[in-house]
Order: sequence, then structure tokens, then C-alpha cells
Amino acid sequence: RRTGQHTGWGKMITEAPRKTVSELSAMLDDARPMVRTLWRHYKTGKRYAVLLVAIAEATQEVLVIYAPLGCGVNFVRPLSEWEEIVEYEGKRVARFVPSKG
Repeated sequence: RRTGQHTGWGKMITEAPRKTVSELSAMLDDARPMVRTLWRHYKTGKRYAVLLVAIAEATQEVLVIYAPLGCGVNFVRPLSEWEEIVEYEGKRVARFVPSKG
């Protein structure tokens, strides 16, 4: 659908200006160092391997593609959510923290 077109639910579609390939590449360059690293989840303590970073075509946000260790399933989460500080047991903690081998 084009920007400004009705969705059928009474809402208008609006889009942010599209980024250039150079801008998208720079966004990925900033996130690439986390590829092939291990991370621990704040709540479960489970460890995850970051497999890849990518750009979501629709939103142009950086995504983290990751998998729990020992599991054949891959997951995806926006980088902004990956890096988010959350409240847990009365403390502010990082959602994921680097984990040693």
C-alpha cells in the first residue's frame, strides 16, 4: 500500500523516510561485532549464540538472529529490545549480557 492509503481499519499508513544503503550498512557495521558471541538472558539464565544481524525490510531496524545453545531453533529480536534495560526483582538490569564460552 502507498503512504496515506487507508488500511481498512480507519488508520492511515505512514512511513518514515527510507534510509540509504550506506546508512543501513553503517547500522549493521555497528552491530556486527556481536555476531558469533554468547549472551545470557537476565531472567532465565539461558545462554544464546548470536548468529547474524540483519535489517528488517519493512521497518529498517536492526534485528538480532540468535539461537539457544543446544537448540535447533532460531529466533529474531530487534536490537533495541536486545539492548534494553528491564526491571527485574526490583533492579534495573540488561535483558542480555555477554557470556563467556
